[in-house]
Amino acid sequence: MNASPVRILVVDDDTVDRKAVRRALAADAEYAFVVSEADTGAQGLQLARAERPDCILLDYHLPDLSGLELLTELAADPGEPPPVIKLTGTDNAAVAVEAMRRGARDYLVKDGEGQYLQLLPAVIKRVLAEERTRREKRQAESKYRSLVEQIPAITYIAALDAPNKLLYVSPQAQLLGIAPEAWLADPDARLRQIHAEDRERALREFERSRLSGEPLRCEYRMLTRSGKLLWFSDRASVVRDEAGERLFLQGVMTNITSAKQKEQELLESRELMRNLARHQVGVREEERSRIARDVHDELGQKLTALQLEASILSARYHDDPPELSQKLHAMLALIDATMDSVRAIAADLRPPVLDLGLAPAIEWQVQEFRRRTGIACELALGDDDIELDAERATAVFRMLQEALTNVARHARATQVEIVLRVWEGTLQLTVEDNGVGMPAQRPRGKKSFGLLGLRERALMLGGEVDIDSRPGRTIVRITLPVAGATLEEGKV
Repeated sequence: MNASPVRILVVDDDTVDRKAVRRALAADAEYAFVVSEADTGAQGLQLARAERPDCILLDYHLPDLSGLELLTELAADPGEPPPVIKLTGTDNAAVAVEAMRRGARDYLVKDGEGQYLQLLPAVIKRVLAEERTRREKRQAESKYRSLVEQIPAITYIAALDAPNKLLYVSPQAQLLGIAPEAWLADPDARLRQIHAEDRERALREFERSRLSGEPLRCEYRMLTRSGKLLWFSDRASVVRDEAGERLFLQGVMTNITSAKQKEQELLESRELMRNLARHQVGVREEERSRIARDVHDELGQKLTALQLEASILSARYHDDPPELSQKLHAMLALIDATMDSVRAIAADLRPPVLDLGLAPAIEWQVQEFRRRTGIACELALGDDDIELDAERATAVFRMLQEALTNVARHARATQVEIVLRVWEGTLQLTVEDNGVGMPAQRPRGKKSFGLLGLRERALMLGGEVDIDSRPGRTIVRITLPVAGATLEEGKV
C-alpha cells in the first residue's frame, strides 16, 4: 500500500452512492484513499477550497448547483484546480461531454449493476498519473521559460508548416519596441522590421532552413519602432521527435550591434592606417627620389669636377716627380670607384630607368639581379609598355624587388621565372623559383616582414598577394586592379 494517502472528495447528494464509492475505494489494495463527502455543491466547493483534495468525484444532480456550475466555480479559483472525474447517469452523455469541455479529466457512467465502482480506482489512478505528468511538464516548461527569458537574447519557436509563423517568442522582443504578441499574431511582423536591404536575403535563409531542415545561420539588421538600427545574429535548429520527424524550428536572435560597431570601427581604423601607410610610402618614395637626384646631381657633379682636376694634374705631372704621379693615379682610381658607388646608391634609391616606364625598369632589375646573384633569371614581358600612374608603377617595381630579395636570401634557388601581364583588367606579376620553399608553419619574426610588406603594398592599391610554396617550387602571384594595355608575351 502507498504510504502517502490519496485524498478524494465525493460530491453527491445520494447517500447510497457515496457509501458505495467509499467501499469501492477502501477495497483497493494499492492506494490508501482518504475520502471526504459533500452532499451539496456549496459544501463541495467549501471542502475543495479548504482541503485541496487530490481528486474530486462529482455528480451532476445536486440540490443547489449542478455539476457543470461547480466545475465553472472551481475553474474560477486562483491556482490550479484539482482534477475532476464526472459521475453521470446513463442518459446524460451530453452532460459528460460538456463537463469534459469545462475541465473534467474523465467521466464514468453510473450503471445499475455498479460496474463503474469496479473501474473507479483504476480511473482515479490514471487521472492522478496524468496530472503528475502534466504538473511536471508545466514545471519544466516554467523553468525553461524562466531561464530563456533571463537570457539577453530573443528566443523563439517557429512553425515548419507555414512561412514566418512563430509559435513562441520571448519577452526580449520588446527590445525592438514590438510586443511579442504582435509577432505571434502577424507572421510578417518580424519580417517587416528587418532592414529592407537585408530582408530578401534573410527570407531566403529562413525558407531554406524551414524546407530543408538545415540549421539557420544568418546576420541581418532590424529597425526598432523608434527607427534605431540594430544588428542580430540569428541561429536556429530544427527540433525532431524520437522518430526523427521534424517538429519546429527553435532559434536565438542575439543582439550583435556592439560587436558590429567595433568591427566597423576596426575596419575604418585599418583603412585609415592603410591610407596612412600608403601616404608614408609615397612620401618615402618622393624622398628617395629627391635624395637620388641630389646624390646623382650634386655629389656626382662635384666628383666629376674633382676627377677633371685630378686628370689635369696627372697630365701635367705625368712622371715628375714619380711619387706625385702615383698619388694622382690612385686618386683618380678612388674617384672612379666613388662615382660607381654614387651611381649604385642613386639607382638603389630610385632607378632612373623607372621614369621610362615599368617594363624597362623591370628589365633593368632582372639584369641587376642576375649580375649580383648569379642566379639564372628569365623574364616574360609584353612588347608593349604598361601605362600606369607613378604610384602603381613604383609599387609593382618595389614588390618585384622584395620578391627577388627573398629569393636571394632564403630560397637557395638556381632559377627564377618572372611573368608580367595584364589580364581582364588586372596586372599580374608572377615570380617563380626552384628553391627549397617555405616552412608550412613559418614563425613570425624579422624574416616574415618581407612577405608582409608585399601584402600590405598590394592591399594599399586594392590588390592581393598569393603565395604557393613547396620544396622545389615557390610561386608569388601579385595581382593589382589596373586599366592597362594587353601584353603579348615574349622572352628577355
